[in-house]
Amino acid sequence: MPIIMQHQHHVNKELHIAPMLNYSTREFRQLIRILSERVTLWTEMVVDETVAHSPNLDEHLAYDSTQHPIVCQIGGNSPQLCGKATSIVLEQFGYDEVNLNIDCPSERVSGKREFGACLMKKAELARRIVAEMQTNAPSLASKVSVKCRIGVDDLDDLEFAAEFIRTLQPVCQRFYLHARKCVLGGLMNARQNRSVPPLNYPRVFSLCHMFPDCLFWINGGIKSIDEARMIAYGWNGG
Repeated sequence: MPIIMQHQHHVNKELHIAPMLNYSTREFRQLIRILSERVTLWTEMVVDETVAHSPNLDEHLAYDSTQHPIVCQIGGNSPQLCGKATSIVLEQFGYDEVNLNIDCPSERVSGKREFGACLMKKAELARRIVAEMQTNAPSLASKVSVKCRIGVDDLDDLEFAAEFIRTLQPVCQRFYLHARKCVLGGLMNARQNRSVPPLNYPRVFSLCHMFPDCLFWINGGIKSIDEARMIAYGWNGG
């Protein structure tokens, strides 16, 4: 599993287990919790329609109380449905955070369903979704976050990433950045989007400097605790 590491100088570092479809199951999370009491766990991505309309929410959202801290990641492109899902996740099930997936590159998600990473090309829609998520859990608005890439297709530079963050900043100050761009439809499968586009950690660090009032976590290519420590503590800001 890849590792997510918070990368801000003025707060404590955090180690997260990044979500992966068919891996981040309830049972897998319980195993990781046995191995570490401190690591933050993530669910697999749950689609907004599933959360909003499922007759058996426990099947998708239930977890053991020992799994805190735990983040529920949702995917969707409907402000109304994502808003309703956020209320259920935070207020009914008591997750520590709800995260909007603007990262998934799969054809089924970013193609046919038009959410996930393709929302990076629709920053205003993404802003409306996050705003509605906060509106539906006003007392827990600070627990809403976004997971995204640092670019998508030919929109692959610091200026694009910064403008995306800038658009969302009024409604979100918590960003998990996969330090690769996303290629939609140009690779053999979604898995290649975790290895083929080159890593660009400096772009993530630059965004940390550009938006000091936001919190950032870095994701991508981190395969061990030693690598996580090197990125979190070895980077000198250069």
